[in-house]
Amino acid sequence: MVDAGTTSAGPDDAKVVIQAFYPRTDHGHIIEAVFAYVDKYPGKVRAEYYDWAGSAEARQVWRDNGLSCGAILINGKQTFDIKDEAGSRQVTFMMAMDGEWTKADLDAVVLQAVNE
Repeated sequence: MVDAGTTSAGPDDAKVVIQAFYPRTDHGHIIEAVFAYVDKYPGKVRAEYYDWAGSAEARQVWRDNGLSCGAILINGKQTFDIKDEAGSRQVTFMMAMDGEWTKADLDAVVLQAVNE
């Protein structure tokens, strides 16, 4: 599992950079999901975790990105259009998984970014 503070994995020059901004408490499943993409797409994904509740450095990055709650940014973006069997819709990776967004949404957007 990823340590608290600011942690990263994957190449610095990865095509896809996924940044997760969550407090460590009660959000481990989100952090694990984000870091799993490094192994799923070797050499193509970099994962970064910022515990904005437990680290001043992480909190500054969180603020610099204009965030106000837990969030995921993929290549600097938080909102994406997803096309699937249900049609086309927009998803924003803010707050907790299975609230505003699902793991399937994250999978779809990461795959789309890897394939672009």
